[in-house]
Amino acid sequence: IIVVLLVYFGSTELVEMLTGEYIEFGAFGCGVFALSLIFAAYASQTLRGAIQAIPKGQWESGAALGLSKSYTFIHIVMPQVWRHALPGLSNQWLVLLKDTALVS
Repeated sequence: IIVVLLVYFGSTELVEMLTGEYIEFGAFGCGVFALSLIFAAYASQTLRGAIQAIPKGQWESGAALGLSKSYTFIHIVMPQVWRHALPGLSNQWLVLLKDTALVS
């Protein structure tokens, strides 16, 4: 709830400090931005943990086949990452749904 209040009241102050003009942002837009910011932070940690859970041998197998790092990441590693990350992301989605009540 602190992040929501900080975005709602702080965004107006920040814009006024940077530009010198008073611009008021809508409550809905600030709520969406605040919840997106919170969800993105938690989701990035979930995905980071899922990427670290993939054995190093998967990266090495892509290199042994002569694949580029980006191709290896997209076609070999990411399908496995989603399998590890989906339970955590679904839990975070439910928390996000519950947090929308705080914004209203």
